[in-house]
Amino acid sequence: MNADSFAEIQDLAARALSCSNLIPDITITRYSNLAYVQASPRDVCVDFLEMPGVKKDGKMVVNGTRVYMSHVAAQKLGEVLQSVLKKAIQNGGIERLKEAKRP
Repeated sequence: MNADSFAEIQDLAARALSCSNLIPDITITRYSNLAYVQASPRDVCVDFLEMPGVKKDGKMVVNGTRVYMSHVAAQKLGEVLQSVLKKAIQNGGIERLKEAKRP
């Protein structure tokens, strides 16, 4: 694939994903109050967990949803989350996270 073909594919993908052409089909809605994030050389994995879970056979079982993302997509998500939360805090819509006191 030459550089022109690659650029054309990127342009088509960008246009296909523009807001005016994108119609989300949300098939699952879950609530999460805890997330674990792991990064590998290939991608980023986020486990969204529903705490506190339920006790089964003496152990706590926690429902969760795992999402894999490219590094670029994860970086964009981080930037958007930070921006949205900053605006919400400034507008008084949510309270600021209190840092834990260290001994």
